Amino acid sequence: MVTLKELGEKVTKGNAHCICGAKLDGYSIKSYDHEDGIEIEGYTEKQWVYVTCSCNYQMAYWKIKKEIEYDEYENPPQINYIPIGGDFEFKFQCKDCGTLTTEGKRCPRCGCVDIRVYAKPN
Repeated sequence: MVTLKELGEKVTKGNAHCICGAKLDGYSIKSYDHEDGIEIEGYTEKQWVYVTCSCNYQMAYWKIKKEIEYDEYENPPQINYIPIGGDFEFKFQCKDCGTLTTEGKRCPRCGCVDIRVYAKPN
């Protein structure tokens, strides 16, 4: 089991960002009792863990965790386009919130990095 302090240190060490683009600071990590939360040392109930950004958005830890785990790769996966012939339009969709974007790096809505790529013939 992990402590809230340890999670905060992971957020600070990681390269997690809010949906506004600001880097998140693990010192502003907080939690409250929630049945869908995670087990935290020192709490009897599962906790919903979140970090409050300087823009006042409260970013859930499950979103931050995906980004931290992604950034822990020594060489993070890159999107490489393979020439397949013809004229194609590429779209990217966030697997978490479904937002469509033309960039394949980070979801502009929820900040996650779990992106699907679609190629549509023009």
